[in-house]
Amino acid sequence: MKISFPHMGNLYIPLTLLFSSLGLEVVVPPPISKETMNLGVKYSPEGACLPFKLTLGNFLEAAALGADTFFMAQGYGLCRFGFYTEVQQKIMRELGYETNMALVNISQNVLQNLLRKLKELSGKSQLQVLGAVRLALVAIKVLDDLEKLLYQVRPRELRKGESTKVHQKTVDRLAQASSVSEIRRIGSEGMKELAAVGQDPARTPLRVGILGEFYVVLEPFTSSDVERRLGEMGVEITKYLYASDWVSFHMFMKLFKVFKEHKSAAEAARPYLAYNVSGDGLQTVGQTILCAEEGFDGIVQLYPFTCMPEIVAKHMLPKVSDDFRIPVLSLGLDEHSGNAGFITRLEAFTDLINRRKSLRRLEVAK
Repeated sequence: MKISFPHMGNLYIPLTLLFSSLGLEVVVPPPISKETMNLGVKYSPEGACLPFKLTLGNFLEAAALGADTFFMAQGYGLCRFGFYTEVQQKIMRELGYETNMALVNISQNVLQNLLRKLKELSGKSQLQVLGAVRLALVAIKVLDDLEKLLYQVRPRELRKGESTKVHQKTVDRLAQASSVSEIRRIGSEGMKELAAVGQDPARTPLRVGILGEFYVVLEPFTSSDVERRLGEMGVEITKYLYASDWVSFHMFMKLFKVFKEHKSAAEAARPYLAYNVSGDGLQTVGQTILCAEEGFDGIVQLYPFTCMPEIVAKHMLPKVSDDFRIPVLSLGLDEHSGNAGFITRLEAFTDLINRRKSLRRLEVAK
């Protein structure tokens, strides 16, 4: 068995650790590129969303490298995500790849379903599987903590690009780690190196929240690396979707019925959207309101062009923007999204919120 999985940000690192520690041979797909996109688009149904096309492209590239088993989440709901694996496996078999899908149902009992699937794939004991899961969870948390610090340092750095290089160096080191202690040590050293990057203490960056559909928020290729581009424009971003938060909520908080953060976003959204539209649509609306109340300068919503939950949210956001006086930039992403136009829209949005902030300062001064 040669197991693989789709890319989503740096999630390939904990997934590689997870399967390698269980004695499975791992085939990591090439990083997502234009070739991945073209391959996925070529064989996907015309109306499929961007995450479907890119994950299919990942699978096809990994299959060409010898992968025969693909680890993938599966769930039900209003989003088309529940149909991904059935359609993708059919496409791959029609192309001559005799592949199997190792599916984990994430709609309920996520931890139980994950442990069962890993035991089935590896033949290892429950204790060994738990150890592998712990290793992966520690790696996910360390990677996300590094990313959060990066978003604080980048808009304040004195030498453009320095924090990005320090962060990438740490990520590369984490990809070679093999134990919990090593992961934590590398993460701690990386945090110290990031914090030591030269910064301008007098600089007050704009604050922008990044919201939207889970996959495109986590995978920088889909949005032309919006986080880096905004950071280099002097914007401090805050994301509300991280792999570690998703794991914490779906594996543990739901198990013990702890819903505090999700409830607050849902309650804030209620005057505009009173029910769950699947995906992250409800959270997008509610968190936009919470960000406005916290004094954020703007919101960027990222969504796949045909994503129903985020399209519903998008139609609520102009009213929210007017009522709470917070600019919102909604970016629909597909294979036709171009870097030049994307950057132009980000620059215009940054100029807008910068002018608004300057005007507010003048009003306060008067």
